Amino acid sequence: MAAALLSKLGKRVILLEKNRQLGGRVRPFHYEGYTLDLGPHLLEDPGSGICKIYEFLGKKIEVGAVSDGLPVFVDGKWQHIGQLIRGNKSTLKSIIRELISTDYHEFDKYDHIPLRIWLTERNADRGVIDYFEFLATLEQITDRWYDHSASENLYVRKMHYQEKGVAGYSFWPKGGYNHLLNQLSDVIVENKGVVRTEMEVSDILLSDNRVCGVIAVPCSKDLPNEYSYGEVLESSIIISTLPVWDVLKIIPPDILPSWYIDIIQFVAREENKACWIGIYAGSEEPIITKSERELCAWLKTPRTGLPGFSFSLSSYDNSVAPEGKHLFGCGFSSKAAQIQDRTWLRGMFHNIEADLEDMFPSFKRTLWRKKYTVVEPAFGIQGRPGLVGRFRPNFVAPNVEGLYFVSDTFRGRGIGIDKVSRTALSCVEIINGKRIPFFERTWRY
Repeated sequence: MAAALLSKLGKRVILLEKNRQLGGRVRPFHYEGYTLDLGPHLLEDPGSGICKIYEFLGKKIEVGAVSDGLPVFVDGKWQHIGQLIRGNKSTLKSIIRELISTDYHEFDKYDHIPLRIWLTERNADRGVIDYFEFLATLEQITDRWYDHSASENLYVRKMHYQEKGVAGYSFWPKGGYNHLLNQLSDVIVENKGVVRTEMEVSDILLSDNRVCGVIAVPCSKDLPNEYSYGEVLESSIIISTLPVWDVLKIIPPDILPSWYIDIIQFVAREENKACWIGIYAGSEEPIITKSERELCAWLKTPRTGLPGFSFSLSSYDNSVAPEGKHLFGCGFSSKAAQIQDRTWLRGMFHNIEADLEDMFPSFKRTLWRKKYTVVEPAFGIQGRPGLVGRFRPNFVAPNVEGLYFVSDTFRGRGIGIDKVSRTALSCVEIINGKRIPFFERTWRY
């Protein structure tokens, strides 16, 4: 995203990607005629984020199927999320009015408190709190009430209510995620930039506290133990997309201030990673509760006690499954240490399958099931109080001119792909030296 924006602004750009294809965690894998990736995705952008950026780039994200319901699993049964309010809509309306009238940056003051504290200060009752916390669980992959950050969730709720008039707006992009990535690659090439895959940056080069280039090493080798000096590529600006747990591996020691390194190392702790375990399943019939394009959520299931989500991917895009077949995906929020415990993981998957069979009767009739983990790579950093906003390392590197970080594990707001797109835009405008008029009404970080 950053490379495409800079190319459009007339900068000379080289994009280096260590994998064979672009996209990071959004990469397709094919199985029995189905299309899977490293964890199921939907886009959340009511219009001011990634969709607006594509418009500026001369491309377009066409909205495919849009979520039409949010069933939640409470006390052993499914109900629509709106039922949680139980007639107390006046409080909810008051909170929505406050969200819409509050400037985005005002929410930065709540980086250190849980969402529930902010809500109770506004006289929210149990139903309204549950309403907001189900959405937090779904979007932020956080589980306990005190782990739902106020600022992180308020940003997103304001965005959805202000731009679409709904609590949450999620959709599948027409053509899928490969189409989105190919459009970005096309923008770079159309503007005389270069995209090189299977090239990994091993070192960032500096001179007098200013970046001057990188060493890029080819990932494909004739011998598995072959050593390569790599290729030096000169540049006065380097943008890293590495997560906080990898970024220090390519930066010379004693360059970044110790206080900044401390922030990176704190955020990068294993216990702060947002991870989940899940199952893909193929079936003859859609695995749903009521509506085919629903997005389901739960704070815990009877056997696992874990929060999670699910949706029928093929109901949003029938090309991800063979004709007449359906693809289901789900995830259960878990800790990295738990997932790395093979005994715990084996038992938990057994419980997950049993819970899913109880929650979704048609899950008993699946054609196949694929278990997966989102831990290496992780989803990101948990959106907990004290781990968001100003507590994250800034994407502008201090003490090093020309070095930037646009991973979503650094400072930013939003959800998933849209979040990192907004961070990329913020970073690009700093490099550009001024705001881009086209985005005058778009919020950045």
